[in-house]
Amino acid sequence: VGFGDSAAKAGFPEEALSSVRFDSRAMGRAAAGKLSEQAEEAVAGAKAEVSKLQGRVDDIAAEARKLMDGKNYQGAIAKVQEGLALEGLSGEQQTVLQQLLAEIQKAMAAAVGGDAKGTVDEAKGAVDNLLKKGLK
Repeated sequence: VGFGDSAAKAGFPEEALSSVRFDSRAMGRAAAGKLSEQAEEAVAGAKAEVSKLQGRVDDIAAEARKLMDGKNYQGAIAKVQEGLALEGLSGEQQTVLQQLLAEIQKAMAAAVGGDAKGTVDEAKGAVDNLLKKGLK
């Protein structure tokens, strides 16, 4: 039992090892190859996670827009807040969700303003009718 036994278990090639002498260049190439494989696996895993998160952000944005179009502003805001609470959002993803939140708030303000104008117009109409009836 020598150094070669432990190194072989670590994934180094047998031909590069012996219990007395080892080929450092061969071991270096093997280590570099192994690190390269691990790095590629890590990159692939990270890309998959980013893609999965982007899909989730896209779904949330689509659901929020649908709720906004249906005039369910509170539901749309809650949906965007759900998206903003996701772990690992990129700056770009946060910006997209924040811009959507601003759009929802603007649409909600316009709807409330339109409703208020309609209510004021109705009140004016009712007062005018009362005045006309009172003058007759």
